[in-house]
Order: sequence, then C-alpha cells, then structure tokens
Amino acid sequence: MITIAETIISALTRASWQGGSAFVVALVLLSIVERLASVPAWAQHWVWRIVSMKFLIAMITIPTITLAVLPALEVKTVNRIELLNQIKTPAFDQVSGTTSRESQIFTESPLSPAASRVVFADAEDFGWRWQSVAATLWGAGVLVSLSVFAMQMTQTYRLPCQPIESDFLNDENRRLADQFGLKNEPALTMSASVTGPLLAGPVHPKIVISESVIQSASDDEIRCVLAHEMAHARRRDLWWNLLPAMVQAVFWFHPLAWWLHRNHRNTAEMACDELAVRQTHISVVDYANSLLEVAIQAGSSQRFANHVGHVAVFRSSDSLRKRLLAMKTLSFGSARRVKTTVAMLSVTAVLFLIPVNAVNRPAIAQTSNSADEVGDEQANAPKNFAKEAAAAEAKELAFGKNMGFEKVSDRGVAIGWGGGGKDYELTVDANEAHAGKTCGRLSSVAGGTFGTYTQCMGTDGLVGKRIEYRGSLKSDLDGNGGLWMRVDGDDKVLSFDNMGDRRIQGKTKWSEYRIVLDVPAEANNICFGFLMTGKGDLWGDAFSIRVLDPVGQGDDVTAEPPESPTMPKAATNLDFETPHRSAPNFPAGWGGGGQGYELVLDTKIKHSGQSSGRIERTKNNGNFGTYTQMLVADPYRGKKLRLTGFLKTKSVSSSGIWMRIDGPGNQSLGFDNMQDRAVKGTTDWAEQTIELDVPESATAIAIGFLLIGDGTVWGDDLELSVVAD
Repeated sequence: MITIAETIISALTRASWQGGSAFVVALVLLSIVERLASVPAWAQHWVWRIVSMKFLIAMITIPTITLAVLPALEVKTVNRIELLNQIKTPAFDQVSGTTSRESQIFTESPLSPAASRVVFADAEDFGWRWQSVAATLWGAGVLVSLSVFAMQMTQTYRLPCQPIESDFLNDENRRLADQFGLKNEPALTMSASVTGPLLAGPVHPKIVISESVIQSASDDEIRCVLAHEMAHARRRDLWWNLLPAMVQAVFWFHPLAWWLHRNHRNTAEMACDELAVRQTHISVVDYANSLLEVAIQAGSSQRFANHVGHVAVFRSSDSLRKRLLAMKTLSFGSARRVKTTVAMLSVTAVLFLIPVNAVNRPAIAQTSNSADEVGDEQANAPKNFAKEAAAAEAKELAFGKNMGFEKVSDRGVAIGWGGGGKDYELTVDANEAHAGKTCGRLSSVAGGTFGTYTQCMGTDGLVGKRIEYRGSLKSDLDGNGGLWMRVDGDDKVLSFDNMGDRRIQGKTKWSEYRIVLDVPAEANNICFGFLMTGKGDLWGDAFSIRVLDPVGQGDDVTAEPPESPTMPKAATNLDFETPHRSAPNFPAGWGGGGQGYELVLDTKIKHSGQSSGRIERTKNNGNFGTYTQMLVADPYRGKKLRLTGFLKTKSVSSSGIWMRIDGPGNQSLGFDNMQDRAVKGTTDWAEQTIELDVPESATAIAIGFLLIGDGTVWGDDLELSVVAD
C-alpha cells in the first residue's frame, strides 16, 4: 500500500527537479536574451511567476508528458520483489503441504478497489521508515515557514499608523490613483515604526510613510515614492508575492526556491519603477535621484522589508543599486519589442507549465543465464554452491532479492522477505550464518502449525524456462521443514513443490536442497521460501534461482502441479463452525492475514452455533487484518449479489464486511468495504449488508470481513445470496 509519506516524497522529488530545472533554464534564457536586447522588467518578473507556478503544479499528480531522456537501464536479471498489492500470497495448504480443496484460496486485500494481493509481512519497512522521517521533517519545516509568514502578516496588519493630514499629499495620492487606474485608492498613512515607504496589506492596502521621510523629503520626492507604491497596487504585487512565498515555504530545503523568491521581489521592484516612470512621465534621472534621496534619508534599508504582507520602496542597498543600474538602460521600446516579449513569455509559459516526467529510455532485457551458459555452468559447477550463490548475489546476477539475508532493516527483519505464521518468529541470525554474515531463522515460540519465510517476484526472464530454486538449510526440529516454491497463473497454481516427500526432520547440519519447476507461458508470479511445522528452529541461507533449460527439457521437475488449481465455485463455512483439519484454531475454507493481527476461531463469543471468526490487533506493525474467501464468478454473472453478516466489535478504529468483483487481468469491476459506513468503537452483534452487480466479464468474487487499525472484531453467520429481480 502506497503510504502518505511515499506520496509526499515522490511529489517533492518530482517538483524539486522540475522546478529547479525551470529556474536554471529561465536564468540562462534571460541572460542570453539580455545580451541580444533589453528585456522589460515586467517580462522578467512574469518569467519568475511562471517558474513559481511550475514548482507548485509539479507537486500535483496530473497526467504528464513522458520524456525518455534518462540513460537506458541495462537489465541483466529480475531482482525486485513485486509491489505488495500485486502479489498472491501462498494459501495455507499451498505452503504447508495439506491438500484440502476447501482451503485452497488466495489471501486477498479488501482495502482498495484494485485487485490487491498482500503478503503476510512487510519486507520493505526500511523504505517507508526513511520516507516517514523525511516527510515528518519536511512537514515540520513547512509549519515553521508558514508560522513565520503568519507572524509577518500579523505584524503588517497591526502596524501602528495614523492618517496623513496634509491636503497636498492626500490630493496627490488621489490624483495618482486615478492616473494608475485604481478604483479604490490606497489609504495614505504615516508611522514611526517604519524607516521607509511601503505598501501594506493585500486586503485594503495602505501606503505607509515614515515620519522622518515626510518631514525631510521634498514634494517631488514624495510624489515619486507614491507613484512607485501605486504601481505595486496596480500590479497587485501584494497578492502575487504570496506565490513565491508559498514555494519557499513548501520547498524550504531547496536553495533555488529561496533564490527564486529573491529574484521575484527584485524584478517586481524594477517593474514598478518602469510603470511609475511610464504613468507619471517623470524623467528617469529625476525618478532615480528622488528614490536615492529618500533611501539616504531612511538609512538605505527598511525594517521588515522582506515581509510577505507588504512591499517596500527599497529592500536593501544592494537591491536599490541593481534598480538604479537597470534604470540606466530603461527604455519602453516599440510595439514590435512588446510583441516579441509577449511571444517569449507565451513560449516560456507553455514549456514550463506542461507537466512532464523524465524516464529511462527503453532497455533491452538481458537474461544472464542462456541455455548454453547454463549447460557450461552445470558442467563446471563448483562443489561449494553456497559460495557460488553468495558471489552471484553480490554481482546482482541472481533472481530474487536479498537471497543471502545480508540486508537487515532497523527492526531486525530481512529486507525483501515476508512470511509469518501464528506462534512463529522470523528473525535474522548472525551466529549460525552459512555463507555470509547472517542467515534467516524460523523459530517456534508456542508450537504453532507452520511458519514460513516468503518472497514473491514476477516471471520476466523466466517464462518458458525450467528453473532451479536452491538453498542451504540447517534444522533442529520436532516437526519437519524444507524449501518451497510455487508458480502461479491468473487464477490458478501452475506448479508447486514444498518438499513434502523429502522433508527435513530432527537435527541436521547445513545441507543444500533444490526444487526444479517449469514456468509456462501463462505464468505471471513466482513465490518461494522455506517453511517448518511443529516446534524447533530452522535456518536458511545462500538461496538462488537460475534457469536450467527450456520447459520440458533437462533435469526432471521435482513435483507435479497441484490437484486443485482453481478457485471454488461457492463460499463455504460462512458460519465459522468448521475448523481447519490441520489448524484447529483456524476456520476451514478461509484465508486471510495481516501483519500484527491474529485471526482465530472464538468459541466463547459467537452470534450463533459453536464459534465465530475473530480478528484482533496484537502488534502495532501492521495496518489491517482480514478474513478472505475467493470463488469463481461463473454462477453469478449478470446477477446482483448480496453479502450479509453479523459483526461485534470492541474498541475498533474501523471494521466491516467487504466484497469485490474482479475481471480479466485482476481489474476491479465492483468493490465495497463499508468505508463510508464503517463499524467503529464497541458494538454488539448487528447485521451488515453489501450488494454488488456481477458483470458478464467478471472472473472472480472475493468476500470477507476486516479490521482496520486497533481493536477486536468478531464475524459470524455470513451469507452470500443472489438478489431477486
């Protein structure tokens, strides 16, 4: 399941490189154009506005234009675990070795309309850990930035001001407002809290002039100052300045975001200088001299000059110097120049605001083991295959992930591996390692039924091949153990072996074992691992998967396809009265799971009969637990299905019954998990109902009940029926 942290980090990464690239391109573009012809300040300012928009637009997940500009990746092997919500989990019987048809199902996730496939445990916790930390730090930075901006805005509106009583200045203020085409003239005030003139407050703006400037500046100098502030009001800079301020708040970690904010403010001042000179017909020299005199009187810098709530006539001596230099080349140009500038801005806007996504150029997959290479390897295979497997993994030539259990998360879990089992622990052991520094360990803590290490992957590079899964095991068992491997199609198991006829028993030293299976053309998923039953410990290390020959050639396969490859046609044991024959505490016919959740039969609390199904959160390392059944859709196509069931809850965050209709390619055709009417808190037995239409294209139906978050939920007396017309 993609987390909020992953979404945030992905959006920030995308927007950081796209916005940063737009900034660099804009900087280079303006530098080149400036060498050829003078660019009006208002045009430069619009460029920085567009770049600011690019930063924020790139944060939003919208359809993008894909550009294959990154180097092609050389794919030697498939060495990635499938996304957790795309993987089929081994059903109880398909790992432990029992063969009852009633429980030969897949564990399904009801949390989204997508046809989710989940494993027992999250093997990639390191990824979400650093992403969660990074997202938390980012959020803290955003809160600090927004708090600072809020304080600045508050200071602006609380600035102590009093009206200016000079009739001349008020008349000049009204005349300039009319001259700049402002419907509502800004109020003219003075304050001892500022050192220079500024326009304050996006809503009901006012011009604030310091008392010292009013007393010492000439009428012409004050007229130039007022014209500059009127230009800000005409251009609505107080509102536009919020755009780069928001970029700086969201991308507080990005140095170009700060540079962008500064360029935006500087070009805004220059644009106002241009507009003030154009509207008032004051000579550029007189205007520049007036600003310089006012700056000298105010001390060449203004208090709070960089606040988001106002714009100042001058922000610093450096910014004033740049503006004076820009005025030396100030010219308004011809209509042709204006049209050229508008065309440049239009092209810039189109190029910058189109959402793009850079991807790698198409890569040609290279299978590392051809038939000839495999033949040579078999002829010259070293005796110590464990060392060969470790070397292959180091070179990333082997299929699978972390096959030597060398990569360990902060929680001590082998990265890339999932698995589980009631009353079993999955750990990494540094004391019993066989080929490297660590190995995987399965341990019974209370004598459960079976436990397993699990990994699943796609079939790229393996379709049409006969493959070998090999690994080393060491045991100290009261029950038995072994390797296991399963090849899946869309809705059935194509081949399977769990060493049921040659299991390891008792106490054994490190020894190698192998499984050989075919991967036919219709295969789309492969799961593998090692398992144990009963009490004791089982260690695994130095696993590998390699291609032997084309399907049907070379070494014999070690097991036949399972007898019951398809899903059942009808739901069973909906009243939870029948326990599984190999696991008396678990209901027959049901699958399910969820890391941190316990699924058992409860004989003390039930709605009717002898028992009910119970889901209870026991640890805080998972998100949800679910009971699941899947059945083929053939008998129900073109009809409406109703799922009812009784639920009882205790201190739950969210729970409900759920049903999903799947189509070809695991497409979700209908889904309801009562998310909008979830059962929460503590409640007594109450009947819940779901109804969904089953289209003619439906292939499978999934049903069950689930618990999201904390608490305990009991389910009983579920019923699946066709709704009468």
